[in-house]
Amino acid sequence: MTLVVTILVLLASWIVYLHLKSKIQNGRAIGQRVAIKYADQNTKIENQLPRTGLIKRKITIGKTNDSFLIKLDEPINYDNNDFDEIIVRHKHVGRYIGSTSEINVHLLLPKVDLVKDTYQIDDFSHVA
Repeated sequence: MTLVVTILVLLASWIVYLHLKSKIQNGRAIGQRVAIKYADQNTKIENQLPRTGLIKRKITIGKTNDSFLIKLDEPINYDNNDFDEIIVRHKHVGRYIGSTSEINVHLLLPKVDLVKDTYQIDDFSHVA
């Protein structure tokens, strides 16, 4: 019984730690200049990267609120459409946007105007 309690306490502590780490790092993200580099299998977007830009704000997609809008310095052209704003979301638990180190992200291109704070996943194309 003691082992089970110990495991539950450690698990709860780890969850709290990751939540706080996410909040702290995400809180630093707004206003950061970033570079988006290619590191995926979608070769259709490979020639459009790298790009630089500024993290403008955080948005909610579905039930997740850890996605960020980036205003690019130079647009991405994908499927004959130009995108000067993109969305990124962290890819791995423990590696959050706002970190001072390089992280892997999901790259989403909007199908709608980005004027709200809340969207559905169908409002975006996941491209990398």
